Amino acid sequence: MYVAVETSAELKAHWSTHGSLRHVVAKGLDLRDETAFLLSVDANCAVFLGCRMEGEAFYHVVDTGGVVFPRLIELLGLPFVAYRDSLYSLPELMEGLDVEKPGSLFEDTVDGRIFRWFRKRRAEAQPGVLEALAERLHDHAIDDAAREFLASGPPDIVGIMGGHAVHRASAVYAEVARLGRALARKGWRVVTGGGPGAMEAANLGAWLSPLADDALDRALEILAPSPAFDGDHERYMAYGYRVLEKLSLDPRSPADGRGGESLAIPTWYYGHEPANQFATHIAKYFANSLREGGLVTVATRGLVFAPGHAGTVQEIFMDATQNYYGTEGLISPMVLFDSAYWRETLPAENLLAKLAGDSRMASMIVLLDDVDEVVSYLESNPAIRVPVQ
Repeated sequence: MYVAVETSAELKAHWSTHGSLRHVVAKGLDLRDETAFLLSVDANCAVFLGCRMEGEAFYHVVDTGGVVFPRLIELLGLPFVAYRDSLYSLPELMEGLDVEKPGSLFEDTVDGRIFRWFRKRRAEAQPGVLEALAERLHDHAIDDAAREFLASGPPDIVGIMGGHAVHRASAVYAEVARLGRALARKGWRVVTGGGPGAMEAANLGAWLSPLADDALDRALEILAPSPAFDGDHERYMAYGYRVLEKLSLDPRSPADGRGGESLAIPTWYYGHEPANQFATHIAKYFANSLREGGLVTVATRGLVFAPGHAGTVQEIFMDATQNYYGTEGLISPMVLFDSAYWRETLPAENLLAKLAGDSRMASMIVLLDDVDEVVSYLESNPAIRVPVQ
């Protein structure tokens, strides 16, 4: 188990208490004034990520068994910090956005610059080793930050999945928003895939959960004239900011202490989708496989699947695979929200039922159409604990 330290004082205190830096991880510290201290310690199995230190101290750390990673952001000219110690926020990703300027979402924002860098790297015939390492270190840091965030809140976590193309003015969007609000009001943490459509609706509902019921009605009314997410990106974002301006203490962020918390888990793999504007915390990944795996794994109370297409179907069967084999030690509820859609439009129910057979997983698959029914079902059917295979 590695122990993260965030200041040089913490690093020295750890040495003073334990007499060792074994399995300590220091991120981005300026240790140029701590040369005497570093020369006095055994750094065996300590890890220094992007830390500054004098040459003499550097060689001592390495010679005594420490590992020092370079400052990749400067070495490679990265548009992101590989050694992050926190999740993203909407203002951080959207820094530079001008909703009046066509193309600004991808040209001017931090989010857009990272996406362009990632897309260019993926197109290279021989992608660089250090660039690949930077991505993986970044995603590992996001993993850690997401775990810390989820561990700090309620133990019951519900994932809400659904299509990115669900329009803000649609009945499906409104119902998923009401569901996100209802689940958050139960004291459960809402987690989504972080994109637009049904995912955004769930984060919107969770954010508005502490406010009066009419706040959601007002938000839906403001959003109704919005274009589709793949139309006018800047105008799409502008309508989201109008909701924040009307209902938030901070017109550029939902994380103002007034609304309810929720987690969005998007990816630059689908970087053409605009950022979700109503999640208070954003765990954005380069590797979509890590993102998808995390989405279905963290939902300890169950997953709700609103209408969607390929991505949502993929998540249904990723969740089904975990439940089938009990790989995470849990068989958790799978709620297909909108029975007609999952029976007729994309008939996933029949295949799930045949896959489950008469196993315990079968009792955890249900089709529901009403928000209250979903909440009641999840409340009455906690995940079943099974031995890890």
